[in-house]
Amino acid sequence: MKKENDRLREYVPRTDEQQQMHDLLRKRQTLVKTRARLEQSFGVSKSAPGELSDLFCALAGTLSELESELQRLGRDGEHGTLYKRLLTIPGVGPAVAAHLIYYMTRWPLANANAWIACTGLDPRPNESGGRTGRRRLSKQGAPVLRQMLYMAAMGLKRCRRGQPLYDELSKRGHPSTAVFNILARKLARIAWDVFKSGRDFDPAMLKVGKAHFQRALPRT
Repeated sequence: MKKENDRLREYVPRTDEQQQMHDLLRKRQTLVKTRARLEQSFGVSKSAPGELSDLFCALAGTLSELESELQRLGRDGEHGTLYKRLLTIPGVGPAVAAHLIYYMTRWPLANANAWIACTGLDPRPNESGGRTGRRRLSKQGAPVLRQMLYMAAMGLKRCRRGQPLYDELSKRGHPSTAVFNILARKLARIAWDVFKSGRDFDPAMLKVGKAHFQRALPRT
């Protein structure tokens, strides 16, 4: 305990709104996982027959209700302005914006690097003696936050401004998973900038130089 004393932080209770957001996000994640497991177990999805179809429809309806409640809380809550600004970021939809708001405001993070570490998307060196291995993500923090940012990165690729970034990274010979992780980390930084600056998304935030990408890429 003594050794870790300097790194310990006082527990901060959730506000009423944060608790509401936390509960909704947890229920949403439970439904998403349950649906995925059922689809995998039965080998079916939207075309499920009979009673299974009714079950999937019920799950979809409940999920839609939860997401509507998340949108309402995000839009009308304490951070409503931030929620609307986050939605202007390419690839960021209502569910992603809700997760970003909850995790960015839950703890008093010192800076952007602390936020990236919170997402678990920060690359860690894999070195021993004279050997230099491929960098790996730390994967600290909430897995669901990384999942949402990864989904946002996939959405970014489908946008006019995001496709060139994806192509630039792909040309370097990196697999699609690594490229999406880099884009997810970029989106996390952009979200933090929007949060701290109080300004809307600026397309210039996506324009990064070759040197920046070179530092971000995993080592081989």
